[in-house]
Amino acid sequence: MNSLKRALERFNREEAPLAKARLIAVGENVVEIELVGPFYYECGAYSWVDSLLDRLGGENKYQVEVVEEAPERIVVRLLLKRRDDVPKKAL
Repeated sequence: MNSLKRALERFNREEAPLAKARLIAVGENVVEIELVGPFYYECGAYSWVDSLLDRLGGENKYQVEVVEEAPERIVVRLLLKRRDDVPKKAL
């Protein structure tokens, strides 16, 4: 949970005022995060989702579900993947 809060703080520090992330809900293996900013979901919101995932350790760790999309707002649900779902890096 602390690493999640640090990642959101870092995202907000580095990306504001163009995008701001807010934790909405936390479950056992799932979180919901709201991203707001002067963007439209057709062109740009998913770049902010990718940027957030980078700060959380990469897209391979989470399955992303879009809960809500609207101009200047997107809500995503991040489901932590099981270890056997995560691709192994080549040695």
